Amino acid sequence: MTIAIRGAGSAIAQALERLKLVGATSDDVGYDQVVAVPRGGHMPLDADRYLFCQGLILPKTSSELTEVERRETWRANAYETIREAELVLAANDSARICVIGSE
Repeated sequence: MTIAIRGAGSAIAQALERLKLVGATSDDVGYDQVVAVPRGGHMPLDADRYLFCQGLILPKTSSELTEVERRETWRANAYETIREAELVLAANDSARICVIGSE
């Protein structure tokens, strides 16, 4: 089983690795292959599972954000994930997606 992860350097992805869910043999419940997808890179369309654990959190309250910052956090935290998930689901009927967002 293959899992594609955006945010592979995140604490969540590292916790999966420590739990042996990532890198386990095919006889286990784990994943044979992990594909780390860099920010801005496209998710592969043939993975079994997808984990989106990316995000942009600015050190401000929402009322302190400028309009440009607000748009940037929306793009990074919602739009990009939605767009990529739609592309994956259109190409891969058996895909399973988990989104762990920051907002």
